[in-house]
Amino acid sequence: MALLKKLWYDPVGSKVLAAGIVAVLAALLTYILELWPVFASFLITTYSFLRASTPVYNWLIGLVIVLIGLALRGFVAGHRKGGKGTLIIDYTSDEFFGVCWRWRIDEGMPHGIGHLHSLCPKCRYQILPRETMELRVSQWIVNFECQDCGYKGETQAGMWREVEQRVILKIQRNLRERLNL
Repeated sequence: MALLKKLWYDPVGSKVLAAGIVAVLAALLTYILELWPVFASFLITTYSFLRASTPVYNWLIGLVIVLIGLALRGFVAGHRKGGKGTLIIDYTSDEFFGVCWRWRIDEGMPHGIGHLHSLCPKCRYQILPRETMELRVSQWIVNFECQDCGYKGETQAGMWREVEQRVILKIQRNLRERLNL
């Protein structure tokens, strides 16, 4: 029982157990509904079809099936790609204002971009933006300074939310360019 419990919580073992349970239930259902003769007939017919001779070489049929599969795969992948050949979902980092930005495409967010983070372009340490009030001009500014290596990004005018919105607008523009919109 302990082994069964251990397998049940194992990521791979639980899938094997689930497949086994589904197989047993399917076998019981076909037995109860008396579908075994139909199933056996289907297997025999399929085996006979695969073993039958054809006027076309069997290797040619296999090659055509492989080529059709590759063409379908390319067709599906082509519809998921942006204009520049990268998947839209793969565009998750770029550099703006001298800082590397990373994010996730998130349909649940109002603007479609979530988990936006700023990173140091030199050491990839996360930079926490620092808002300060510039008293000489009575304006908020945002500084990007790496606490690990001392790198300083471009100072941006405005509060952090305004700067974040500018980054999101740049990301959305780049996404539109990739989609050729």
